[in-house]
Amino acid sequence: MKRVLEIRKDPTKKPDGFRLRDGTLRQELFYRRAFGVALTDGGPVDPFAQTEIHGLIQFGPVHDNGNFTRFEFNPNKLGPQKTVELLAAVDHILKAADTSVAHGKVTGLDVAVDLPDILPDRYHWERTTNVKRIVFTGMSGQPETLYLGKTRGENVCIYDRKAKLGEGPQVTRIERRFNPGMEFSSLHELENPFLILKAYDLQVLATGPQVPNGIPSQYFPWLQATAASRGLKGTLAHLPKPAKDRYLELLEANKPAFWSPDEIWSYWPDVLAKTFAETCPTEWGLTSFAKAEPALVDAT
Repeated sequence: MKRVLEIRKDPTKKPDGFRLRDGTLRQELFYRRAFGVALTDGGPVDPFAQTEIHGLIQFGPVHDNGNFTRFEFNPNKLGPQKTVELLAAVDHILKAADTSVAHGKVTGLDVAVDLPDILPDRYHWERTTNVKRIVFTGMSGQPETLYLGKTRGENVCIYDRKAKLGEGPQVTRIERRFNPGMEFSSLHELENPFLILKAYDLQVLATGPQVPNGIPSQYFPWLQATAASRGLKGTLAHLPKPAKDRYLELLEANKPAFWSPDEIWSYWPDVLAKTFAETCPTEWGLTSFAKAEPALVDAT
């Protein structure tokens, strides 16, 4: 069936922005024209219908330091077949400018790992460099989302996917959001973005035979909440140095086995192969997206 790219709406009528502390709306309009686009079978289209939007395409940057065309989509939601159909339709447009999707520069990428049957606050998460930590809690007071870094732009976002969706099994999603700054056809060379993240099990600090001067179990809710917002260094800062060093040594020696960035990232080529290479046209030059074992990560 022939697939046609239809323009559905113009998001520039409601420019992107965010509220400042004084309540005013800061406008952030980077492109002169922006349209939601959707794949159809080529039949009549009702411009007022509330249909699904499959991607966002923007033209004409307000400032001259950006690319002329920007395209945004979520391959995890679309699935491999519809992703390729959408990219092929956009590629047809780009040919008028003597370029193609394969030569597009990836300026924003979200890569996610799902951890089933784990709550976001069960383990403690740290980045290898100190960054701002922001915790959002639900109505029950339980942490639901943790940002390591700013909420906008480059960060690690750890959140309760069940709470976000309102249904389904218990899953914690680890999402790395960043700007690779590389061509689409070179994504197979992307360095492991999860190496900056470490997981710790604070329960190894509980009082016991190996930790006679450990932390009593009744204080663990306080410990977990404080560490989530202040980080390990901030939480342990006021302890005597011998105790602090001992606690940090225990945490490093008893890291959770499930968090292995190298193993997780070994499946990245298969994500690319299943999402793009197996169905994309050969002229896009994506044959270098090699195959591996079944994927553990999602490109979103």
